Formats: sequence, C-alpha cells, structure tokens
Amino acid sequence: MQLDIRQEAGPDHDVLGERLRGIAELTAPLVEAVTELPLPERTTVRLVSTATWRRNYHQYQLGLYNRERGSLSGRLREQFLPYLRETMAGRLNGTPSDTWTRTWAMCIEDAMGEPETLVLAENIQHKTATDDELHQLLAHELTHLAQYHASPEMFDFARTPLTRSWGEDLWAVESLLEGHAQWAASRITHQTQGPHLTRTDEGIDSCRQATESTETDKRARLESYTAATAFIEGAIDKIGLGNFNSVREELSLCPIERELDSLSDYLLRIDGLLR
Repeated sequence: MQLDIRQEAGPDHDVLGERLRGIAELTAPLVEAVTELPLPERTTVRLVSTATWRRNYHQYQLGLYNRERGSLSGRLREQFLPYLRETMAGRLNGTPSDTWTRTWAMCIEDAMGEPETLVLAENIQHKTATDDELHQLLAHELTHLAQYHASPEMFDFARTPLTRSWGEDLWAVESLLEGHAQWAASRITHQTQGPHLTRTDEGIDSCRQATESTETDKRARLESYTAATAFIEGAIDKIGLGNFNSVREELSLCPIERELDSLSDYLLRIDGLLR
C-alpha cells in the first residue's frame, strides 16, 4: 500500500496538509490491522477546496447515475428511470448550501473510477479540528476505502437510490458500511489516542458529512450511527471478524433494515449461509 497525500487547497493550507500527512501515515497501517482488509495499492487522500470538492462530488454522482441507468432495460427502465433522474437531480442541484460547510470528508471515485478520500480544507480549518479529530476522521474514511477495495459493488449498492429499495425488504448496506467504519475508527483512535477520546455530537459525526437541515435530523442521524456501530460490534463479537468481512461478498449476508433492531434474528438467518 502506497499512501498518496495531496495538498491541493492552496498555500494557506500547507500546515494542515503536513498534519494530515503525518496522521495518515500513522492511521493507514492501523486501518489494515484492525479491519483485516487491505487498502488500495495506491491509497489517495486529497486536501481540496470547496470548488474542487463540489466538482468531484458532482462527477461521482453522475457516474453513479450512469451506472444505474445502464443496468435498467425494458419495463424496468420505463418504470424507474424517471425516479432515478429525479433522485440524482436532487443530489446534484438540490443539496443544501450548508452541507458544504458541515462536511469534512468523503470517500468517492475519481474520474477513472478509482476510490479516493477528499478532505475539505476550509471546513477543517474553520472548525480548528484537533489531531484527535483528524485521527478519527481518517480512520473512518480510510476504512471506507478498504471497504470499497474489498467490494466496489457493495459500496455502489449503498449509494444508489434504486437497487437498495427494490423488493419487500430494504437492505441495510449503508448501515453496514457506516457502522463498520465507526467500529474501526473507535478501535484505531483507542490505540493512537487512548480510551479518553470519545465521540460527541460536537465532534466528527456532526460535521463529517451530515446533510440534515435541522437539529432533529442531525440527532436522528447520530442515533442511527450509534445503533449501526453497536449492531456491527455485536455481529463481529458473535461471528468473528473473518466471517464478518465475508458478509460484503454476498448481498444475502447483509442485514436488512428490520434486523438492525434484532441482532439475534440476523445471526439466525445467516448462520447456515456462513458455513
């Protein structure tokens, strides 16, 4: 694994770029050790401006749209294409302006379809993020890179509007990925900073990639992150990390939404599938 840390946000952010580099060099090997998943051969983290962020985010969303549109044919295309267009148009054109001020980082694809982490320089500088918070941030986002490297299809599934909503049951793939990233970040920051470090609604969760317009929505998202992390921790304790990592290889092994409230139901359902 080769770390590629790029400071593209201008000279005002050179000091932040060096901080990010040092923290990434410490955090990346811990991500691989804690998750038992390899990071991409070239692991890219880019410190970028708001304009670059928005341009890359739009490019990524268009890529998702084109992939999902290409998967539709016949009656499915006729039935779902208008919904897909409307959903993606909302993501590209209807994003609240304050989303960009409350976003710290996100794992997306570059123009060649390779995963990378974009870190928004102005927001981290404005929030005067501590090294502890940057460790948390990179541990979480680099875990997403490892997830993507292990299963690009599963990562796509979590971020496209159609595939995750077909059928009677809603697959909880996003909860699986986010809960796992939180689980890993907690263990990594415990190693780097000690058990005193805790996450609060004033920390990374409230600023990392929230898109809520109200405090109620923000609290709901934080609660969903906490619940997903507890679910993943319970699942790993019961089936082991190796078996958990195989869950991303097959959609039928992923939890469904209603199972997030009942770990025992999930474990019972997948028991025979893991053997």
